[in-house]
Amino acid sequence: MDRVCLTQIALYVGFCCAAAKELLLSPSQPRCVFIAYDKVTCHWTPGRNSPADTVYTLEANMTKFDCNSFGKRAFSCTRINHTHCSGSMSSPARQYSVRVTAQTAEATASSPTLCVKALDAVKLRRPVLSDLRPVRDEPRCVELQWHKPVKFALTHQNICDRFVNYQLQYSTDDQPEVHTVEGYLGEHLERLQCEASLKTDRTVHLRSPCSLSPFTQYTVRLRLRYGSIWSEWSNQLQSCSGMAVFSPTQSPPTSQKACTSLRFNAYCQSEESHGALQTESCSNMTSTSCQLTLPMERSSCSLTMCNSAGCSPAAWLTLPAPTDKLLRAMNTVSVKALNDSSLEVTWSALSQPSLTGFLLEWESVTKADKHDLHWERLNQNSSSSIITVPSAGPRLQVKEQSSSAVLVVWEPPPVEEQHGFITQYSLYCQKDNNATSEVDTVSDETQSYRRTGLSGVYQIYMTAHTVAGEGRASPPQWVTVEGDYSERTILVNVLLPLSIVVLLLLIIAACRQSHKRLKYTHYPIF
Repeated sequence: MDRVCLTQIALYVGFCCAAAKELLLSPSQPRCVFIAYDKVTCHWTPGRNSPADTVYTLEANMTKFDCNSFGKRAFSCTRINHTHCSGSMSSPARQYSVRVTAQTAEATASSPTLCVKALDAVKLRRPVLSDLRPVRDEPRCVELQWHKPVKFALTHQNICDRFVNYQLQYSTDDQPEVHTVEGYLGEHLERLQCEASLKTDRTVHLRSPCSLSPFTQYTVRLRLRYGSIWSEWSNQLQSCSGMAVFSPTQSPPTSQKACTSLRFNAYCQSEESHGALQTESCSNMTSTSCQLTLPMERSSCSLTMCNSAGCSPAAWLTLPAPTDKLLRAMNTVSVKALNDSSLEVTWSALSQPSLTGFLLEWESVTKADKHDLHWERLNQNSSSSIITVPSAGPRLQVKEQSSSAVLVVWEPPPVEEQHGFITQYSLYCQKDNNATSEVDTVSDETQSYRRTGLSGVYQIYMTAHTVAGEGRASPPQWVTVEGDYSERTILVNVLLPLSIVVLLLLIIAACRQSHKRLKYTHYPIF
């Protein structure tokens, strides 16, 4: 009896030891990520007592109702000391049971079985954004168009029933910090409208939160999830929000200038003497001038102006041929100074049945002998116009000087004295013995400039420009730049002459010493 009891105890202890060893060897329950119509990747954590040569075998079977009813094997893989493996997957609309077995020379242990629907652990394909545009009459909103990729894991019903979660990130150049909002695909559409859009062009439209700044360029990207796993981020798109009225007293920030930037298209057509048509054009210009070579015939030219929202109607101008007789249209023209920054131009025109408008041209002449041409088109009922330039210069300061350069900083003219948007600055450097000035053109987006290559006494001042021309100069600043005293300059200008003098003195001393020696040799004193 005692022998039987001891045998049972020994068996029980052996069983407990084997169970403990198997428990310490057992991997964790696998975690799987499904890529629709592509592959499934599963990861697991080794048991605490797993040696380095442990062999892991992962088995994935398709199940019909629950994990106890096994179906066709989906895939299996064997790895040594690896904690993940992948296999192919044909359809995301299936349920799988997944288990990992760990095997060593002494024991075998299995992980808990994972029973999972592929759609619950699916990682959707990287979204493709096909369009981003402003919303009409809603300047604080943009509309995003998402394109459904081929072999997408979800059906139209999954998408339009608002089961697909999205994250939308947006930023601007002025505010690079990223803002994130969440929503559901199709939440702004009726279900039938959503399904119809997917069937016709495989797209869904999303609305951004209507809290954006008007007429501002935004960078947007998107990612999706159906269960708990996010897709990769989509491609980035840039677009402008809708137009709103700007305050005329301040220049728009950089992200708004990107939306307000203009492009011009000029097109001219001429009818040559033999009846053929000749065309010349300039496209997508950012400047306000273009040179076209036209024949000596009458030509018709059009000009359109475009921004991110589209192009304007064309403006037309007919250029007469040199042989055409020009009609005298103007009767009187007069110019009167209203103040230091404004001119009033008035005129009267002869009665002409073909008169469609007036073109007012003027040039701003500066001390640097620059002649900038400006023009304005006015309708046929106009008889006067006021030309206004900035009435004050920037507030200029010389902050620091080096051996051959100065750092100039400034503040723009007061808003009430700008009379429009500042387009650029001109920095003038005039040497005290020179009648002409050196002029540097500086961007309107900066308020400091380093002027190099100076030596001597200079008068420095600055002007601001608008589309009407150059404004008044700032009060001049006098600076003295001593020149470039580099180590090489000191060596050449100071040490070299000093060395020559020392060398001459040594030569003279040596000569005198030699002279004394000769004197004592030939004429000794007794």
